[in-house]
This record gives sequence, C-alpha cells and structure tokens, in this order.
Amino acid sequence: MIMIYFTIMAFGGDPERNLMRKERATRSMEDIASSILPLHPECAKRLKDAAIKRADFTGMYDQKTMNEHAAYVRYCEGQFALAKKQTDTHLDKVDQEDIKKVSEVLEYLIYSGINNANWIPFTKAIKTSDYDDYKHKIDLVLEFVSKATTGHIGLGIDVTFSNDIDKKLTTIKDEIDNYDGRGNQLGEVTYFESEESGKQEKLTGIPRVVVAIDIDVLDDLIQSKDKKNHIIRHIIITEIIEQLHVFAEYAQRVNPACVPNFTKALRLLTVIQEVLRSEQTLEESEYFKNRKMNARLSRGLEMFSR
Repeated sequence: MIMIYFTIMAFGGDPERNLMRKERATRSMEDIASSILPLHPECAKRLKDAAIKRADFTGMYDQKTMNEHAAYVRYCEGQFALAKKQTDTHLDKVDQEDIKKVSEVLEYLIYSGINNANWIPFTKAIKTSDYDDYKHKIDLVLEFVSKATTGHIGLGIDVTFSNDIDKKLTTIKDEIDNYDGRGNQLGEVTYFESEESGKQEKLTGIPRVVVAIDIDVLDDLIQSKDKKNHIIRHIIITEIIEQLHVFAEYAQRVNPACVPNFTKALRLLTVIQEVLRSEQTLEESEYFKNRKMNARLSRGLEMFSR
C-alpha cells in the first residue's frame, strides 16, 4: 500500500486572489496577444529542448519508419505555413501564426507549472515529440511519480486557447466509439520516454483530454507574482476531471471495453482534486475569466449525452 502525504498552501488573505476577483479594464485580444508574443522565443526554445527527440529511438524503429515520420512532420509544418495568415473568429485580428505562438507560450507555462510549481502533485508532464504533437494531437503526457512506483497515468493533454474545442472533442468521441483494444486504441504516443525510468516505449490506449484556457487567464498568469498558486492550476484539474467523468460515462454506454482506460486516471486525479479543493477554490474565488472557454467546453461535452 502506498501512503501519500502532502500539504497544500492555502490562498488565505492573499491580495492577488482578491485582485483576481475584479476584472481589469478590458483589453482587446490583439492587445493581449501582442503583450504575450515577446515571451514566445524563450518559451518555444524551452519546449523544444524538453520535447522527446525522435532521433533517440533508433533502436526502437527502423530507418524507413523514422524517415516517414520525419516527412510527415515536414508536411505538417508546410501546411501550417500556408495557413498561417488566416484569422480565428474567436480571436479577432490575430492570425494563425500568432495563435500558434501564443498557444506555445500557454503550453510551456502549463508544462512548467506541473513540473516546477507542483500544480498537479505526484505527476510529471512529458512534452511529446513533434510527430506525436502533429499526428496524435497530444501535447503532454502525465506521468505519475512516487517513491514506490512510476508510470504514465494514461492521460494525454491537448492544450488550447482557440476556437477548436468541438473538433478536438469529436476526435475523442470517435476514438471511444471505435475502440476495439487492437487496431483502434484511443490515444497513441509513438515516441515516449519516461523521465524517471528512462524507459522508451510506444503508448496506446491513452485517453486524451482538452485543457481549454482563455487568453485572459494566460494574461493573468503571466502578470501574476505567485504563479505557483495561480487559479489556473484548479481550472486545469477541474476541466480534466469533468471530461474524464463524461468520457467514462459515455464509454460505459457505448463501448464498455475502454472504461478502465479512463477510470485509472480519474481515480488518481479525483484524489488530488479533493486534497487541493480545486472545485471549492474555484467557486469561492469568483474567478470568471475562463467562463467563455468553460461554456464552450460544456457545450462541446453535450455531444457525449446524445
């Protein structure tokens, strides 16, 4: 039996928390994005440095396969270059190139928050390879870490602040519908290496979740003097758990064979949420800057009740 003890620092009378309850003067999406973009070069470099490298897996895949994967990455990068001047209707006047840059800033801050600020206790975030990012739409894999055991907890995270939540959730629904435990295995990560054990393997059967964060929340996080205790950690945990509940219930109705894939991660994260009091903290904080993304996520999840 593994006994886990940890203490959570409360917000208490933190004036920053009180400040978050009040809305600052509204800024345009273009203005906010322009203040975030200068952070991109350093965040992108750190993400790239942290990412799993395909070249390290020569003993696992033959050269032909690795060449095909490299060609796929080049193709995706080329497709993005063609589309980069399109704009997102949710983010007026912000083109796709800048949206990608802001997304990478958000992704790095979440990666750093989990690994350096202990946002989700007893987990490590593993940055996936460029191939898995493009092909399998998984930005991060959570790895459970304790003194007694190490292992991925069966959870792939797709980070977004853009207007593409329905598309991502439709992919998740299709994976549940088509799961057969053989050729159709929910989420997949072709290149995975544990930071703790160094073991290299291909992951299959991992459920994915979407972490949907509004650009206003990212703006808050960047300006915060206390990133370790920022409300975003509770937003992330509650979003993940809400989705895992919905996916597990849907899978129970349409394809029970894949239910255990969801409940494994759900059990661990529910314990973490209860200790952190994430749901109660969000309610008590009256923090509202992620409400638009919360509403989009809730509407998107309705497809799992049909």
